Formats: sequence, C-alpha cells, structure tokens
Amino acid sequence: MHADARRQAEEEGLRQPQFLLAGTRATVQPAASDLRLMREVQILADQSWDQLEATKMLAVLG
Repeated sequence: MHADARRQAEEEGLRQPQFLLAGTRATVQPAASDLRLMREVQILADQSWDQLEATKMLAVLG
C-alpha cells in the first residue's frame, strides 16, 4: 500500500517528503495522499464512535 501511495503522489506531481537541513533543523512536508488517508481514518473513527453510541442507547432503551 505504501508503494501505491508513493506512486499516486508522484503521478500528482508531488515530491516525497523533503528534508531541508539548516543547522540542526529538518522539516518534513506530508504528502497530500497521507493527509487524505488521515482524513479517511478520522471519518471512519467518527462513524464507529457514532455507531457505538447508538448501540449503547439501544441497550439502555431495550
């Protein structure tokens, strides 16, 4: 899956995370594909939490 994300980022014209050394500092820019994946994971987590809450409510009411 990592290779697929890298390929997709390259196809979109994005570079791999870039390390810029200035003294002792290094900065990394996340790829757009990583940010999309993080958003998808957050959405799934929110949906799972909502389902858990609904199940608890049904258990209380039932």
